[in-house]
Amino acid sequence: MRTVTSFLAIVLLCCHTLAAQSIKNDTIQSDKLSTQYYQKGDSLERSFDYYGALYWYKQSLENNYRLLYIRKIAQCYMKRGQYELSKHFLNKIPTDSLTQMDLRFKYNLHRQTSEKDSMLLVGKKIVDEYPFDSEIIASLASTYNMQEEPDSALSVTEKYVSNDSTNIFINRQRAFSYYLKKEYEKALTLYQELLQAQDNSSETYYYSGLCYAQMDSLNQAYDNLVQANHIKGKNPYILSQLGLIGIKLGFKDDGIKYIQEAITLLQPDTTLMFALNEAISDAYFSRHKYKESIYYLNRCLDIEPSSLFSIYKIARTYGILKDSKKEKAYYLRFVNAIDSMKNDEVTETMKRLYEEAQNRLQAIKEEEFFKYGIPQ
Repeated sequence: MRTVTSFLAIVLLCCHTLAAQSIKNDTIQSDKLSTQYYQKGDSLERSFDYYGALYWYKQSLENNYRLLYIRKIAQCYMKRGQYELSKHFLNKIPTDSLTQMDLRFKYNLHRQTSEKDSMLLVGKKIVDEYPFDSEIIASLASTYNMQEEPDSALSVTEKYVSNDSTNIFINRQRAFSYYLKKEYEKALTLYQELLQAQDNSSETYYYSGLCYAQMDSLNQAYDNLVQANHIKGKNPYILSQLGLIGIKLGFKDDGIKYIQEAITLLQPDTTLMFALNEAISDAYFSRHKYKESIYYLNRCLDIEPSSLFSIYKIARTYGILKDSKKEKAYYLRFVNAIDSMKNDEVTETMKRLYEEAQNRLQAIKEEEFFKYGIPQ
């Protein structure tokens, strides 16, 4: 009996060993396949074929669940502009496994999708754990400055500058923070340091000029704004400040020229503005909101006073509203404009509308006769 029992025990042990060996072999084979798939994906990614790389990275993940593969999939989706899918995979990484690069990846994803609150939360976490990540610190400070929170921008940069006070990107944000706080001397000191560090950006010259202007140092303001304009021409804000300060200094002709150029640049795209107002008018007309339709047609005329089609549409719409006095006025305006044109300038469409306008004017004239009698 003991012999039988021992034999069964040996058989069971052998079966267990064989099963374990089989599982081990399967695992090794699966790992080997995953590695091969990963290498194919990596090769395609290096060739910028992110679509192809995604396929093989996903095959790797199916064979072996590794965070490396999840990160690669998230990165490929990010590079393809598929931000939600990228976030989906990145969120699969456990919180306690997030590296600095993972956090930076999350930060940039939230920035791409304009999720500022989430971006700021991740940014703060990065700064807390990695207080010398200057790229993220400068980006956070910039976000705070754009939100007009200069104190927060200064706070997030404070620890970094205690170790390195020469970082150009961070000093730009600190200088701008002081400018927003109206602490112009502090701002100017930093801008001067930036210029000494060969930061010859238009932004640095521009805000240096504005700081000098606020401190009544108009000559220095003008010189810096001239430099800003030289680096980044055709900027209406630089030109307008240059013009205003130039006039104060007595350079009236140059000042006027700069301001006129700024005004020209600040003008909207009239073609686009006309098309947008016309589209709104048509939408209101289709919903039988005729007064609103006329309002936007008049905005079209403000942009392009000679727009015959806008004039005709206004006349037609007043007709629907039974306002024959204004209908007549706009039809007359339309007809007179056509009459003043040369024959070769009048299109077939205009000729057809001209006839319709003439017919409608005749009808209004008859209506007035029966209503008011022969005019005295």
